[in-house]
Amino acid sequence: MPWNGSGTYTRGYASWGNDANSGLPISSTKFDLEDNDFAAGIQNCLTIDGQNIPNATLNWKQQLNLTRATDGNITLWGRTGGSNNPALTFSVADATGVAFTLSTAQQISFATGGSTRLTISGTGTVNIPVPTSGFALTVNGHANSPAAVFQGSGTSGQSIGATVLAGTTSADVAFNVFNSSGGTEYFQVRGDGLTQAIDQGGTLQDVGWRGTPTNTQSSNYTLQLSDRGKTVVLNGSTGQTLTVPNGIFSAGDVVSVLVSNGTNTYTIVQGTGVNLYWAGNGVTSGNRTLSSIGLATIIFQLSNTAIISGAGLS
Repeated sequence: MPWNGSGTYTRGYASWGNDANSGLPISSTKFDLEDNDFAAGIQNCLTIDGQNIPNATLNWKQQLNLTRATDGNITLWGRTGGSNNPALTFSVADATGVAFTLSTAQQISFATGGSTRLTISGTGTVNIPVPTSGFALTVNGHANSPAAVFQGSGTSGQSIGATVLAGTTSADVAFNVFNSSGGTEYFQVRGDGLTQAIDQGGTLQDVGWRGTPTNTQSSNYTLQLSDRGKTVVLNGSTGQTLTVPNGIFSAGDVVSVLVSNGTNTYTIVQGTGVNLYWAGNGVTSGNRTLSSIGLATIIFQLSNTAIISGAGLS
């Protein structure tokens, strides 16, 4: 065979020039020997039209660059003669980048150190085994370290993930639901057993509050939906007003109001279109005054109707 097994081609007949110089006649035997070597050598070459395919392992010693002048599949890896004959395709499109496709319900795995790190199935299932050390994954621009963040399919674009809270111990690993920008947790179940949900003001609150969160105001203030379930503390000067707005709260919402200043009184104003009824005083509605160290509770029946009661109220 003309190939020596190490990639060197050796001619079967080395020199026609020596025959000519020696006056030897042209030999059909020598021609046949050389042509047969050419045929055998070419038979072991790959053809650009795919007629001659490899029948043994190809060991590439250099980088393999695959390019394509137009959009379409850049390479296809397949198997024939098996039970499922899966195919793995890399395709390129200018607008969408590189597509990685499995043609059947098979799977591929990525492994390091002999351990599988990521498995992708043709059914659409992605499996990431629990790592034994730090793990970082960024999806759709959301990144935490170590963390896993996945983009949801809903129209509002929420994300879901698991995050180690900064500055805390491993016991504080949290299951978080993020907003569309990935910057704010909407809900989290912490490793220490505490469950928290974000309020309308953007603050994470303990679910099943053990106390009443406070919102201290020292000037005129209009209740916000984020005040639901809280105590609004008034500590400004005499004449400060607290307005109960229309169309913000729903039936069953509760807001407490506390005067912490020992000398001043404050006015609780019913906003435009609001009926603020005084509990125990018939159907009387209107503005109310809350005296020093007074405490009142506002319970909403409708978005424009509320009942107020308390100590120091007039």
